[in-house]
Amino acid sequence: IEKIFSVFFKALRRITENNRHGKTPFDIAIEKGQLKCVKHIVLSSWLEANIDMRALIDAESMKNAIEKEQIDILTFFVSEPKRFAYFIHLLIEHKQRYFNLVEKFLFFLLRYL
Repeated sequence: IEKIFSVFFKALRRITENNRHGKTPFDIAIEKGQLKCVKHIVLSSWLEANIDMRALIDAESMKNAIEKEQIDILTFFVSEPKRFAYFIHLLIEHKQRYFNLVEKFLFFLLRYL
């Protein structure tokens, strides 16, 4: 059992490591629309206790979710106040302008109404 936990904790620590393309496993999960994986990462109590979630939930990750039209993932982030608080103040660049992430998200959603 100790070995299993060791492997598990090592994998969770690697969540914030960038690959050679500058992307974390979290970024890739968002990009590919893997909601189950995103939930597993974000809802990990060990991860939340040991890693600053702002290292994962950053402007680039959320911009990527918007650009890839990952509505399920974006909805997951706005459905709970603590997660929503992680990115409410993030600014993203789009066409040489900066937008509040929430403003960009709302604009994105209005396109589908």
